[in-house]
Amino acid sequence: MKNKVLLFSFILIIIGGAWYINNLSQKENVGFPWSVEKQREYASDLFNQGLYRQSAEEYAKLIFSPGLTVKERANLAYLVGNIYLE
Repeated sequence: MKNKVLLFSFILIIIGGAWYINNLSQKENVGFPWSVEKQREYASDLFNQGLYRQSAEEYAKLIFSPGLTVKERANLAYLVGNIYLE
């Protein structure tokens, strides 16, 4: 039973992250005027303050940042999915 719950949760994370990224990619100008590190700090601060939705939106913006590896983008997408489970 525990394995089924974990599998279901994982599937929801993936689907939620993919849906959110798809919706975000349709917006224009998802960039930001500061460094990637500043954006990560900002998103982390939002999360630490309990502003989960805003934090997820800011982390998702990082996914489309130039210069990130595929692994970094995948980790960010996973993080966004996990935040939405909170």
